[in-house]
Amino acid sequence: MNCAPAKGMILPKAYKRVREPNVFGPMMVKMGDADAYVAGLTYEYPEVIKPALQIHRTRPGVRLVTGVYIMIVETGSSCSRMPRSYRTHTPGRPG
Repeated sequence: MNCAPAKGMILPKAYKRVREPNVFGPMMVKMGDADAYVAGLTYEYPEVIKPALQIHRTRPGVRLVTGVYIMIVETGSSCSRMPRSYRTHTPGRPG
């Protein structure tokens, strides 16, 4: 799979980016080398979701994505749904 030339990314920059955990993990899922990628404990939400969206994209017409955080604590469990949206921008469309 050769994703870089379509977006104008040069090879040295692509090599550098794929070494970043938030790019490497989603790329492993995209290539079929992993079933899932879990992130977010040590990164801010946009640092996790932006690379994932750049690699996986959304279906045509989908412009809004939402994430969910689940935290397990020693005294029990807590499920907290904190919707944080990241608006994707489709070239040629206002947004």
